[in-house]
Order: sequence, then structure tokens, then C-alpha cells
Amino acid sequence: MVDGAQLPLRFDVKQNYFPEDFLKSESNALALSALEAWPHWLVYGLLIFGAHKVGKTHLAHVFQSTSRALFLHPKDLKSLDDFDPLILPGRAYIVDDASSPDISEQSLFHLCNLIKERKGTLLLTAEQPPALWPLQLADLRSRLALFPALRIERPDDDLLEAILVKKISEMQIDLDPAVRKYILRHIERSSGFLVRFLEELDTQSLRAQRAITIPFVKRVLRQF
Repeated sequence: MVDGAQLPLRFDVKQNYFPEDFLKSESNALALSALEAWPHWLVYGLLIFGAHKVGKTHLAHVFQSTSRALFLHPKDLKSLDDFDPLILPGRAYIVDDASSPDISEQSLFHLCNLIKERKGTLLLTAEQPPALWPLQLADLRSRLALFPALRIERPDDDLLEAILVKKISEMQIDLDPAVRKYILRHIERSSGFLVRFLEELDTQSLRAQRAITIPFVKRVLRQF
């Protein structure tokens, strides 16, 4: 039984990172300003950190669009010989989730050295600043300490609302304004939580074949 109007068909949702879709707010303004200062950075490296899904990867893609930076993935950094030819003079590079255990400390240290030697630039993202990484390689710790580390804060109310509007548009969900307001008033103040909750809400709605109403949101939120 459907509550209200007939439910529309849903399609697979793919995360996009278009620069025009990046939502600027006080929580990310400092990091964005630093990236916009490229290529006039005082040092060749910069690190942006913040909680899961606060927008680090999207911001890295914004940087890529202006700098033509190359994303380096863990598989690219497994062998020193493999990634050496990738590092071109004057080129910008991005390592997303740089504290991942899939990236060896020796490889990351070698990457920093190569980029410095070849007068390139490096953007790193992570959930914590390097001082809190469980690093064993002292040389890498010293090298990363030279990079400015800028935090993306958890979103404010205006940004959370903008994220909600963007996400339900991507997911093709039609939410009544009262339902949107209820969600924003009762969820954890985290963009990651909001995104995961909207995905769960959509899944439960499709499974139950019910429209998303405030009572339905209450029920899913209690179980989430």
C-alpha cells in the first residue's frame, strides 16, 4: 500500500564531483581558498583533512579541474619503479585518503621526494592530520609536517540543507518540505550521516512500497 502519490521509478545513483556542484560554506572556505591559491603555494604540498564524507574528495576534484592534477591511487603506489615515470616536471598530483593502509609509507615518502625534485605540487586528503597517523617512518612524518594541514569542518545548517537538496535530486526522491525540515532537525550533524540516512530511507521506501512521510522517517531513524 502506497502512502500518497504513486512512487516514481528510481535509477542507479552515481556520485558526481562536478566543480559547479561543490557547495561552498564556512566549513570548507579555508581549504577551498588554499586550493584556489595554486600554483602560488608557499610549499609544494598541502593536506586537507576532515571526517568521512565532509567533502574532501569532491574538493580534490575541484582542484583537479583547475590544476589538471593527476589522481594517484593505492595501486599506482605499490611499486616505486611503477610510479616513477608518472611524476612529470611541474605537474600537480592528488592522493585521496593518503593515510590508507593500502599505501606504503616508503612509497608515499618517495612520492613526496619525486614531486619536490621535479617541482610539482601534491594535494593529500585524509580523515586525520599527519600528526595522528600511526606512522613508523620518521622521515615521512617530518616531510608531512612541512605541509599545511587544513581541516574541513562538519557542515553548518545551511550546508546540510544544500546537501540534502542536492542528494535527493540525484536520487530522484520527491520530499515534502515538512519532511526535509524534520530530517534536518533530527539527524546527526554530519554530511556523511545525512547521505547514508537518505540512501537507507530510499531503500526502505522502495522495499515497503511506501512514500516517505514524517512517520516513515521516524521509524527508519529509530532503526538506523
